[in-house]
Amino acid sequence: MEGFGTWLMLIYTIASWIAVLVVTEEYFFDVVVFVVALFGGSWALDNTVKRSEFDLGVVTFGSVVVTQGMDLFLFKGSRKVCMKYAVGVSSLLVAISFFLPFLVWSAIHLALDGVRSDTWFQVFAFYIASMAAFWSYVTYYKICRRETRYVTLGEEE
Repeated sequence: MEGFGTWLMLIYTIASWIAVLVVTEEYFFDVVVFVVALFGGSWALDNTVKRSEFDLGVVTFGSVVVTQGMDLFLFKGSRKVCMKYAVGVSSLLVAISFFLPFLVWSAIHLALDGVRSDTWFQVFAFYIASMAAFWSYVTYYKICRRETRYVTLGEEE
């Protein structure tokens, strides 16, 4: 029987994708990104505390929470160019951190063989691939797709 964390990876991934694809307004897209990052960062912090091993997600998700939070709450979603790139680069860091386990997949498999089930490995592979794609999509959306809707600092919309 798989633990709750295994199924939480699936639920978190599917819910994140559904939420970001259903929203049509930029403000709500930004709120979804903030909430997904806040949850991911909290999970990474929990992993760090429980296992006494540093989880890179604390930094990468933290950077999205800070930059997206500043855009939402400090700049009130005013679409400043500097925030577009700040959130985009932070999102790219999260995407890269989700991709990193694939570079050491055989080492992960060796270290956790016998500790984790085949189902866990399949769910984990789906989770990291899907979330790397999710954060790559967010990066694209923030930097490329909404380019014409941003203003430079000091410029009025």
